[in-house]
Amino acid sequence: MRKIYQIYIEYVFLLNFVFLYCILSVSAVMLSCSVTWRRQVLASLAGAALCCMCLFLPFRLWYRLLIGELVTFVTSPYAFSSERSGKKWRQKCYSAVLVTMVLIGGSVALIQKFLLKTTFSAIKLAGITILLSLVIKHILQHYLLLKKTLIYPVILIEGDTQYHMKALLDTGNSLIEPISKKPVCIVGQNVFEQETVKEGERKKFQP
Repeated sequence: MRKIYQIYIEYVFLLNFVFLYCILSVSAVMLSCSVTWRRQVLASLAGAALCCMCLFLPFRLWYRLLIGELVTFVTSPYAFSSERSGKKWRQKCYSAVLVTMVLIGGSVALIQKFLLKTTFSAIKLAGITILLSLVIKHILQHYLLLKKTLIYPVILIEGDTQYHMKALLDTGNSLIEPISKKPVCIVGQNVFEQETVKEGERKKFQP
């Protein structure tokens, strides 16, 4: 029995390490921030170790696994760059990690249960997790690259003052300048290179 329990702990550690590393990798793309592989490895090792330590708590197995995953979720966003700080940035990190966990974990569970209908070893599950994370990461990178192509450098003129900024061009029919019939941009506080408008105020202008 002792040998079986030891192998089980090793499998849990391996799966959690791979799962966390993939989550941090995809979340970094989602947040458009840089994370070094050393920080990812250290955070994944720490999260996997904490999850395994939770298995020794005096609760039922499912409760111990749930506590371990919650601890992993709470600590994983600290792997991201410390250059940005604040409550808003931390909330974005938690949101990205949560979405990625559900996306990768749900995809692995669906593949195992409905498509292949078989039980995998820990190594095979780790391989499927890595493959899925690479696919999701590639799709996200392609989407963000496409999104960047829709952002244009523009100049907003107010009297004698000119403001250089970046704005997203809306290609829908809801934002059309009535005279020239050209699409317009919506500029908010977050796209200004310098603060020129009040919080929440938006300006509409023709690019």
